[in-house]
Amino acid sequence: KRYYESVHGGKVTFENLTIHPTVQLYVEGDITLKNCIFDGMMSNVFISLNNGQASIENCHFIGAKDVAVTLSNNSNAIFENCTFKNNGKSHLLLENSTTELINCELLKCRHAIWVRSESTVKTKNSKIHHHSGTQIIVQGYSTYMDVESAIENGDGNGIYATEHSNIQLTR
Repeated sequence: KRYYESVHGGKVTFENLTIHPTVQLYVEGDITLKNCIFDGMMSNVFISLNNGQASIENCHFIGAKDVAVTLSNNSNAIFENCTFKNNGKSHLLLENSTTELINCELLKCRHAIWVRSESTVKTKNSKIHHHSGTQIIVQGYSTYMDVESAIENGDGNGIYATEHSNIQLTR
C-alpha cells in the first residue's frame, strides 16, 4: 500500500486542478501550484516539502487529517492568496525551513501555524482566526514576523512562544 507520491530533484507544476489526495505528495525539488484545490479527509498530510522550493498561489487546502503542508530541511515556500480551512492539527508545520504567507486566510483548525527548529514564518496582510488551540506556536530558536495581519477569534492563545524564540509584530 502506498502512503505517498514523490517528486525528487526536479520541477513540477500543477495549475487549475482539484485534487482529492489519498496519499501525501512528497517533494524534494521545486513545486509550483496555481489555482489548485486540495480537498479531502483521506490524507494525513497533503504536501511534504523536504529541502525544496515552493511557489503557491491562489490555492485552497481543505480537510487534511493532520497537517495541510509540512516544510522541512531548509525548504522555502511562498503562499499568496491561499486559504487553509478545516485541517486537523495544523495548517502549516515548519522544521528548519522558511515560509511567507501574503494575503492568506487560515481558519478552523487546532493550530494555524507551528514553527519549530530554527524556522522562520512571515505573514503579511493575512487573516488567522477561529482555531481551537493556540493559533501560532513558535519554538526552538524560531522566528515569527507579521505585518498588518489579523490574529483573532481563537479559543486558545493567539501566539505562544518558548524561550529563545523571536516574535515581531508590525502595524
